[in-house]
Amino acid sequence: MSEGSGRFHKLDAMRDALHLMSRIILSELPDDAHILCAGVGDGPELLDFAAANPGWRFTAFDIDQEALQRGQEKIAAAGLAARCTLHCGTIDTLPQGEPFDAATAFLVSHFMLDIDERRRFFSGIGGRMKPGAILLSADIASRTNDEGWLDLWGRMLRYALPPEAANRMRAALYDKVAVLTPEEVGELLTSAGFRAPRLFFQNLLMHGWYATRA
Repeated sequence: MSEGSGRFHKLDAMRDALHLMSRIILSELPDDAHILCAGVGDGPELLDFAAANPGWRFTAFDIDQEALQRGQEKIAAAGLAARCTLHCGTIDTLPQGEPFDAATAFLVSHFMLDIDERRRFFSGIGGRMKPGAILLSADIASRTNDEGWLDLWGRMLRYALPPEAANRMRAALYDKVAVLTPEEVGELLTSAGFRAPRLFFQNLLMHGWYATRA
């Protein structure tokens, strides 16, 4: 859903609801908080949080250079460039710096089909955060036998996309996305060094968790 201004524009309300709840959870951070945005794409959460919090600074990374370029243009147009640093690469190639007050990873980790890679991804993020800093993570999750939710997910795709694209994405759900149960995602975050993951958001198969760095 991070392509809110692109082909998923009909689903902007889902993204906006996630961002609203995220802003509430982060609302007591310091006025000069430094936020890490993992897999930021073209920057929807960064742009949202930066507009609402004029003292916050952001460091963001993604492996998609074209998406980052679009994000850089949007950041510049919004007058936010002085507060934002973008990096093309992974958490492992991100230059070292001061630890972060919070981090986001929205609709990123479920593309990692290997569970150990996914755990290393979150461990790497945690290693850049202050003790007690907040992680907000959102991913697709479901119980594999929950046909009702899967049917609704298919309807959502058909609402947002042309029929062929919707059918292709629905058919590829378990081939290109690692769909764990919500409980398994919580256990994964715990094993990666985060404390007391809590589910704070659900919209069909999209779930959001917050946890603190242990």
